[in-house]
Amino acid sequence: MRWYLFVILGVLGLLIPLTVAYFQPSPGYMDADYYFAGGVRLADGYGFSERILWNYLDNPEGLPHPSHAYWMPLASLIASLGMVITGIKDISSARLGFFLISAALPPLTAYLGLSITKKAGFALTAGLLAVFSGYYIPFCSTTDTFSIYMLLGIFFFLLLGFAMTHLDPRSRRLVSIGLGLIAGLAHFSRADGILWLAMALLSVLLLGESSIKRRMSFLIFVLFGYLVVMAPWFLRNNSEFGTPLAPGGNHAFWLTSYDQTFSYPASKLNFNSWLDSGWRAIMKSRLDAVIWNLQTAWAVQGAIFLLPFILVGLWLFRTDLRIKIGILAWILTFVLMTLVFPFAGSRGGFFHSGAALQPLWWVLVPVGLERIVVLVEAKRNWRKGEAYRAFLIGTVFICLLTSVFVFYVRVMSAPGWGSEAARYREVEALISDYSTSKDDAVLVGNPPGYFNISERAAIAIPNEVLETVITAAKRYGAKFLVLEDNGTPAPLKPVYENPETYPLIQFLGDVGGARIYAIP
Repeated sequence: MRWYLFVILGVLGLLIPLTVAYFQPSPGYMDADYYFAGGVRLADGYGFSERILWNYLDNPEGLPHPSHAYWMPLASLIASLGMVITGIKDISSARLGFFLISAALPPLTAYLGLSITKKAGFALTAGLLAVFSGYYIPFCSTTDTFSIYMLLGIFFFLLLGFAMTHLDPRSRRLVSIGLGLIAGLAHFSRADGILWLAMALLSVLLLGESSIKRRMSFLIFVLFGYLVVMAPWFLRNNSEFGTPLAPGGNHAFWLTSYDQTFSYPASKLNFNSWLDSGWRAIMKSRLDAVIWNLQTAWAVQGAIFLLPFILVGLWLFRTDLRIKIGILAWILTFVLMTLVFPFAGSRGGFFHSGAALQPLWWVLVPVGLERIVVLVEAKRNWRKGEAYRAFLIGTVFICLLTSVFVFYVRVMSAPGWGSEAARYREVEALISDYSTSKDDAVLVGNPPGYFNISERAAIAIPNEVLETVITAAKRYGAKFLVLEDNGTPAPLKPVYENPETYPLIQFLGDVGGARIYAIP
């Protein structure tokens, strides 16, 4: 594949996110808001601390609170780096690192395709599919982990491919350390990234001919690379929380509904409460997660019409170690996000985690397409090669149209990507009439999003009755409650619908469907 094609792919990989970001005035949703808020705090010199609480799973003592007790910090670090470089703490600066990563994805995907298929045409197609990435289009330009995970997935499989052709012990040691580093960065990016440590350990065991003693040494090198990244974070967590792993995910095992993520206090979420929900409810939640995650596999990872080509490509390269590891990683991710964390998985966790494997699936698309066309050519007496080129161009064009459609639906159509941030600015204008101190926290649906536009301390609205909400508010210094038309917890629906009938709180006004209350 010609060098200038890699350059063209890189330019396209940069232009598309820049264009998308132009229409995204804010991070856009809670995950991206959280990483951006963490980046601002780092850039301001406050370290891993936050003036927000988006859940109560780690039983927080108060504000400020140690940050990243649930989500991992790599995306925030990348966001902070852009703001430190420019000296401007805004979303445009925070995106700089993500733009560079996005620009690298298409040429690196093409290079991965070249290393697996040995065909320049296949590699170019894979790179173009990474440019027109369908459902990932709105998310690779914001402060989230999608582009990070894709990049790490590419590096993992490239390094594994290098090891398959370099059997000498020195190369294997370097590969083992490299796989460990990638696994560490994956875990530093997402909590489920620890799965990639298992993939790295398994990979070095399955690589070529080596003695048992030498293979054991490779495992140690993998662990060394992993700990180079993660050991400092484990020490930080142990200092802040008394445990190497942040405690925010512990109670998540025992959720019986997604809304319980916002339960207060989180101590009510335990094994007994999980059992008390009944086996029918437990099995139903996991069956629902199976359906949702299979839909994600079909519509997002397989882009609906690409899935048959990917499956054929998997079969044709089934003996390749990279494909074996990729299939196993997908299965384990699916099981983790379906059976262990069904609510987080079906609400976006599987979508996020699957990004690491997406470049591998793009590589296999032209492989499967060619085989299907060849089989049809033999039956239809088509002219050899012409049909494949036509279908290949058509495939890329459909992915382009899909990307445009997703961009329009998720970013441009009403109410618009930045509508929540705009509404929060109006809410803050009203609250500012009653409070001049930014330490007077607000209970709100998206605490990091509210903090980003106001710098006011913000905490999540507990999924509880009003009396419990007020108890939480007093504990964490919240003076205001904001209930929105879309997203008010079920126990507080009557409060939203009848704003002036609750003497425990004072109704201040309505701003674009958001109703603001003062907590005496």
